[in-house]
Amino acid sequence: MHMVHHLDVAQALTILLHTDGLNGEIFNVADDAPISVYELADSFGRIADAFESIEGPLTIPFHT
Repeated sequence: MHMVHHLDVAQALTILLHTDGLNGEIFNVADDAPISVYELADSFGRIADAFESIEGPLTIPFHT
């Protein structure tokens, strides 16, 4: 799961609205490294409610 901060979205929209010649262009404003659902739950302090104790964060986030 890729995350993006709301301030980064606001900045990207501001730049896009004030820059000419970007019609039809695609931009990625998400973070470079994915976050696991485990790490997301941990950031909200809900890790114990959502996962068993044997599960953990991704050690190799781009591993398929």
